[in-house]
Amino acid sequence: MSSLTTFDAVIDFAIHEEEKAAELYAAMAEQVGKGHLKVSFEELAEEEKKHKEYLLRIKGGGEGLKPTDQKINDLGIAEMMREVEMDKDLDYQHILVFAMQREKAAFQMYSALARAADDEKMRQTFEALAQEEAKHKLRIETEYDQTILTEN
Repeated sequence: MSSLTTFDAVIDFAIHEEEKAAELYAAMAEQVGKGHLKVSFEELAEEEKKHKEYLLRIKGGGEGLKPTDQKINDLGIAEMMREVEMDKDLDYQHILVFAMQREKAAFQMYSALARAADDEKMRQTFEALAQEEAKHKLRIETEYDQTILTEN
């Protein structure tokens, strides 16, 4: 992120990350086949597309996002797992691990961008996007807790 010195460079970087996330979740939805996890990944793909739209609106001079006072719980499951690389042969458990780790990284990225932002609108927008990614992480960790940890 050290090369992100201009407003447009930061926004373009974040837009690219959201595009990659949306594509990834769409692919994961296809990989898991059918059922509630497919629906969850499709919904996450749509939410990442909305994040991109927020960023495009801001780049065009529109309103930014504002973080809420809502406390997002963190089950801390992603922090206990070894890193998983995306692969077409991942099983259900490892797909969840990969997804929660991806959301953790997105949260960390937006948190770092918020800390580095000189502009208040940008700082608030990145804090709001960090909150969104924290919600995604919690959603996936909850799924993992209910389906993998509960079964074991």
